[in-house]
Amino acid sequence: MADMKQYGIELEVIPIKQQNTKFDYELFYDELLEDELMYPDLDKSSYHPDPTERLDELLSRINSHELRRSRLARLPFHLGSSKNLTLGVSVYCLVYPTRIPSPIWLSSSDNKTVRVHRDYYKIIDPYGSFDPVKDLLPSHDLVRGIKLDGRYICFDKDELTEAVRNIAPVDCIRRELLLI
Repeated sequence: MADMKQYGIELEVIPIKQQNTKFDYELFYDELLEDELMYPDLDKSSYHPDPTERLDELLSRINSHELRRSRLARLPFHLGSSKNLTLGVSVYCLVYPTRIPSPIWLSSSDNKTVRVHRDYYKIIDPYGSFDPVKDLLPSHDLVRGIKLDGRYICFDKDELTEAVRNIAPVDCIRRELLLI
């Protein structure tokens, strides 16, 4: 007990009584009461700790320290030949690699989140100029294509989603999706 106190280890002893078995306090509690309480002249036969006295306090202490997300596994230990008395030991991992959070873009003027809205324009002019009102493409006019053997096969959006559901992925064909 002195070594355990030196290293700051506390030992909580709870008498666990099984059915049809008498708990013998003299086997283990005599030394603990003498060392812990420093009462060598204590009438040990009259001092029998109540197991429910400390159990509620211990359970509340365990539940306050227990981090449910960090528990990796729980190992049950069965004491004795019968499986009437089972103690559980939990394995915890308190160190996890942190993930980089996804960036949230904020507006500098009002500090609100910035939402991205993409518009597609048809550009015919070789210099890249376009009219933002007249050349705007609606989403239903967008066509996707798959490049196979140097040629593009174009699909509507509905055809492509139906084809993707029905076609199993093939790794040997190199596919490039393009917006035309």
